[in-house]
Amino acid sequence: MKCRGSKTVSTTNTCICAIEGEYDDTSITCKTCNYKCRACITNATNCTSCSDTNRSTTNSTNCECNDGWFEVVAN
Repeated sequence: MKCRGSKTVSTTNTCICAIEGEYDDTSITCKTCNYKCRACITNATNCTSCSDTNRSTTNSTNCECNDGWFEVVAN
């Protein structure tokens, strides 16, 4: 079996996105997760794990800042 685009063959002979920080949107290429996500599914902001230890998915899947932390946006 061979996969098209940036997907790789899994042990169950299906085409998957095997690189952490990418998700499968059902197209032939893997898409990049939002910068807040270490891993995501379905779309870029549906995080299953967060990129930083000061973020969590406790109340949502958006990897919001933990209590006592805040987002700094560069201009």
